[in-house]
Amino acid sequence: MVGEPYRVLVVDDGPIFIEGLSRHIEQDPDLELAGVAHTADEALRLCARRRPHLVVVDLRLPREFVQEQLIRNTDPNLGIELIRKIRCRWPDQTRILATSSTPEDPLVLQAIEAGAAGFVDRNVDPALFIKAMKQVLAGEMVLDVRHYRLLQERRSLRLTQRERDVLRYLCRGLTDRDIAAELNVGVRTVEAYVRSLREKFHARTRGEVAAKARRLGLC
Repeated sequence: MVGEPYRVLVVDDGPIFIEGLSRHIEQDPDLELAGVAHTADEALRLCARRRPHLVVVDLRLPREFVQEQLIRNTDPNLGIELIRKIRCRWPDQTRILATSSTPEDPLVLQAIEAGAAGFVDRNVDPALFIKAMKQVLAGEMVLDVRHYRLLQERRSLRLTQRERDVLRYLCRGLTDRDIAAELNVGVRTVEAYVRSLREKFHARTRGEVAAKARRLGLC
């Protein structure tokens, strides 16, 4: 990398992780720490003011991470909501690298669908974390083989919006009658959608549909 260093914003609530990653960013001549956000609102303000080239976002941000309501507190997964907001406001300038302490986190696939350019386990060696950041800055997608295959499987499903609605309630254990009441449709309509979901997921039972959906980060 040549020229001015790339500005990196870190959005996280873990002081040890923040301290360690910030130190390694500051020691790298290709990178510059654009700031550390301790709330989702602060993250958006820093993005607007510092225009970072890369934002590192913890997928498991706590709910209290929203303070001043610059971001809508509606999505149960605040990290995903923040990724969507950043990508919507700065689609051409800012790339996003998601991170989590759980490599099998089902939110990984949701993060990619929301606009993140990659995922890295926050517990990896710092040198590998910095490498992943530079790969994303270079325009690469950073995903391990397992997540890449799951992402391809997820995208191949091609679920309709109504199927996604039914799937969300199915994963919560609701009966067809309860789902019909929630969606204000007939029971037979829900039964048809459930059959379609079983076919698309290659599942014999509702339980298998729910299990596969969770593995793919769909519910």
